[in-house]
Amino acid sequence: MGHVILVIQGSFDTPTVFVALALLCILGVILFKGLELAEERMLPWHASQRGKPAAESTPSTQPDKQLRLLADAKR
Repeated sequence: MGHVILVIQGSFDTPTVFVALALLCILGVILFKGLELAEERMLPWHASQRGKPAAESTPSTQPDKQLRLLADAKR
């Protein structure tokens, strides 16, 4: 993408340069959000995840809910 910008800039094709820059920006945001999501799922104990509510599917974060489900199952 960078090569395309340099070549097109040399030929003074300004609209195409702006389109290439916009695509680079969009790609950067998508990659950033993807890495942020991967970090959130793979490193739930990390400092960047503190203060966020824990996922309800994690057994260790919902012991009361498990106990209630076990009690209901025994009835």
